[in-house]
Amino acid sequence: MASPAVVREALKSAIGRSAVVPNVMRCVGGTPIVKLNRLAKGLYGDVYTKLEYMQPGKSVKDRTGSALILEGEAKGLLTPGRSTIVEATSGNTGIALAMLGAARGYDVLLTMPETMSLERRINLMVFGAKVILTPAKGGVMAARHMAAEIVQNINKDTATTGRNAYLTHQFDSISNSYVHELHTAPEIHSQLGFCDAFVMGVGTGGTLNGVAEFYKEACGRKGDHLGAKHPMPMFVAVEPEDSPALTKNKLGEPFTPCRHAIEGIGAGFVPSIVNVTNIDEIAQVSSQDAIDTARALAAEEGILCGVSGGANVKVALDLARQPNFKGKKIVCVIPSHGERYLSTPLYSDLRDLATSLEYTAPTTDAKGFPQTRPAVIPAAGGYTQQEPFTLGASIGNTPMMQLNTYVDGLYGTVMLKLENNNPGKTVLDRSAAALLEDAEKAGAIGEGSVVIDACGGDFGASLAMLCASKGYKCILCVPGNESVESKTCIMAYGATLKVTPPDLGMLGAEALATEVAAATPQGVLLGQYQNASRQAVHAETTAPEIDRDTEGKVDFIVVPVKSTGAMLQGIRQYYERRQAQYPNVKVPTLLGARMVGDTRGTLCGFGHTGGDTSSVFDLADEIINVTEHQVKETMLSLPSAEGIFGGRSTAVCVAAAKTLAARPETQGKLIVTLAVDYGDHFFSDPAYSSLKEHCLALPTVPLDGVDHARSAMVPAQPTVPSPSEVWASLVSEATQAAKSEPRLIGYFNSRILQQPNFASAIGDIIAPSFMTQPGVDLCKSAVQCLYLNPHLMADIAHDLWRYGEIDAALQTSDNKFLTPFLMYKGFQAVVCHRIAHHFWTQGEHWMALLLQSSTSHHYSVDIHPQARFGPGVTLDHATGVVIGATSVVGQDVQFLHDVTLGASGKDGAGDRHPKIGDGVVLGAHSQILGNIKLGNNCVVAAAAVVNRDVEPDCTVAGVPAKVVTRRPVLELAYDPQI
Repeated sequence: MASPAVVREALKSAIGRSAVVPNVMRCVGGTPIVKLNRLAKGLYGDVYTKLEYMQPGKSVKDRTGSALILEGEAKGLLTPGRSTIVEATSGNTGIALAMLGAARGYDVLLTMPETMSLERRINLMVFGAKVILTPAKGGVMAARHMAAEIVQNINKDTATTGRNAYLTHQFDSISNSYVHELHTAPEIHSQLGFCDAFVMGVGTGGTLNGVAEFYKEACGRKGDHLGAKHPMPMFVAVEPEDSPALTKNKLGEPFTPCRHAIEGIGAGFVPSIVNVTNIDEIAQVSSQDAIDTARALAAEEGILCGVSGGANVKVALDLARQPNFKGKKIVCVIPSHGERYLSTPLYSDLRDLATSLEYTAPTTDAKGFPQTRPAVIPAAGGYTQQEPFTLGASIGNTPMMQLNTYVDGLYGTVMLKLENNNPGKTVLDRSAAALLEDAEKAGAIGEGSVVIDACGGDFGASLAMLCASKGYKCILCVPGNESVESKTCIMAYGATLKVTPPDLGMLGAEALATEVAAATPQGVLLGQYQNASRQAVHAETTAPEIDRDTEGKVDFIVVPVKSTGAMLQGIRQYYERRQAQYPNVKVPTLLGARMVGDTRGTLCGFGHTGGDTSSVFDLADEIINVTEHQVKETMLSLPSAEGIFGGRSTAVCVAAAKTLAARPETQGKLIVTLAVDYGDHFFSDPAYSSLKEHCLALPTVPLDGVDHARSAMVPAQPTVPSPSEVWASLVSEATQAAKSEPRLIGYFNSRILQQPNFASAIGDIIAPSFMTQPGVDLCKSAVQCLYLNPHLMADIAHDLWRYGEIDAALQTSDNKFLTPFLMYKGFQAVVCHRIAHHFWTQGEHWMALLLQSSTSHHYSVDIHPQARFGPGVTLDHATGVVIGATSVVGQDVQFLHDVTLGASGKDGAGDRHPKIGDGVVLGAHSQILGNIKLGNNCVVAAAAVVNRDVEPDCTVAGVPAKVVTRRPVLELAYDPQI
């Protein structure tokens, strides 16, 4: 077991932001400090806010999650692929654990009170975590009890399953305090020097305790220290007025936990890691005061935070009103971003309003509105020179992270610049800041000005945020089809929102903005689509950051094609200037990413007086088109693969970069793309509809439901290897086979050893089924789709691994992967079907049917490409298997030869084929007919004909089939995801 000193050392070395990082954990920390201006105006003290939401998981708990995982690893209690992280969480710690656990290869299971917001639940589940809701009346204590019981039950079976559960104990783990002592507090000290007061709400107490321990050392209050003693800051603990556990503990009075609206603090007990001697004062805040302050922060300072942030600032402002704090520095923490709370009482009224706003059409004909107009404001530049401790100074210099799992096995290396780490969670913060700064320099706006513009939702939220931080009123016109989340944020920042009919597009919004500006006293139309500020800021900041952080070694840059082409233009301008100055400088290939069917990006013309219809596409060396299917798949897969939760535009960029990295010519090349937006701006996007439904349907589990939940939470079967692990095994086995049989070395070289990766080897295996050149071309297209779909590769790896689990001959073989890969026609037939199904889901039905026809001819099976397969499907001997179009086959299903999943002739044109549960075995010559269901772990005897539903764990035989044995169900398997 690791000592505290070892844990401290692990936290020192593995956390901390730098320019280029290997994984998302190294993006944690390094958050800015912003001084309050309007809310603290006229007060004695100065109030500074540390924006902890400017982290990859958007909360201070990213630090805690990193520390808890690193502690488990240092203790040897966490093993990627075999360990499950378990924690009781009110949301943000869980989000951090889910994000970081996904990036480091752990399953994550979280218990939380049923009162936690919908946004928090979605954030947890999008990273792949499983969520158990506990009764509200039990509070966090009920969630903690549930988590402890789950861990105990899982670890009972470790000897047989090879899996273990690790309870991170956020309320008790000393690493929760260490991480703030070692990282958060030194950051504050380096940014501000010695502060005079530190204000923080107590959830686990880790932040307050850790910062206090640092200042004890810095101020010479403990152990050996350098320099003279300095006065200690005052440490103020904030707790809910409705649930004052700290106060009652201090007074020695009995306490009963009560419900309150300040999520993240007030757990209803005093956590063990809280050293009460570090607390100088306890401040109670009402839920309403916390909500009111949080809303004022957004509207007056441009800081959109959660309710706990409002509570902290309320107490800090109260301190600043006291004469004894005159000229003193008061620091408080903004723990999380407010967009995580849109469905809570904090912003639910604005969200409801955003969904019901009536459209306002311009009086002029929008279709006749000129598409190119004179620039309103010239680009002045100088965007890197920002006044310290302002929101504008926190924009830019975002970290760059290497993608790993999501692009595993591809030729090129892909780096992702995390532009969603800006304060507004989008790259458009840069553009909005540049526009306002240039307008101020030109004298176009000043005190009393009303900023007006037409924009999309993301840019609108950025502009509204910065207008609030600078004290400008703001009126924004956006098309009605922008997301409800972005519209809610615009109004939260205090802007007036006008929504135009969606069919008028952006021209309708521009026409209305022009009319509003003309009718508004001191109204100034920024005209973002006509101004060069948007391209200039990328030439001056974004491109130099990429060049600097990659040390000039970037080969390709992939950026989104938006309506103006600003980023394309700005980055190209930077490199053209660099090459003019330094002729030998490396100029990367610039590519635009665009979704098929997106009509944006057809016109540009910054600052032109009219008539310029140059295409944005001409600015790129190449345009990579990605499909809606690729975008959706990336939105859903990137978080659980890399711990990065991007929005739709991020998905377009990453999918395009992945397409590029799959090309052989990118071998050894560096590709940079951008995470231009954050995913929670898109919770209303259809890509997340099923996930949202799951979150809404999550039941509350009573404490006596723990045992029933166990089997569903953590699978008992051995861990399935990843595609890269399967490929490594294939290469190892082929190498040994070639050594033992030298005459076949050419065969093993061509099939495995000279193949660049797993996907290419699969393509070479299935290619013989295509007898014509068009068929070979189709095979190449099929292989290409493998590169682009990590789930498809994972399913194929699972299929191959499954043969070794069920085939007795393979279990004692040295070629557990190699034999089925090269010799088993059933495996190859399933691979062909998976690729055909991939084409079918993308709407390429003829491509799918052609592949299915070739597969049928070569392997003597007939599987309709519409049929859905879970992972681990095996076809023993393959011959004669027939599977109808609407069939659904679960995980680890075993087919023997001549099995039919067919229609009964009675089910009409809809779902007319069987639905097969997990772990089912289908005997030779069996027939399962009609729209019926076979429960998990059923066995169908040879030659049986099944025409009615079969319960789980049954064996059926005969014509028609009847139950002959029924396995006892030892416990009810409760699935918390359903």
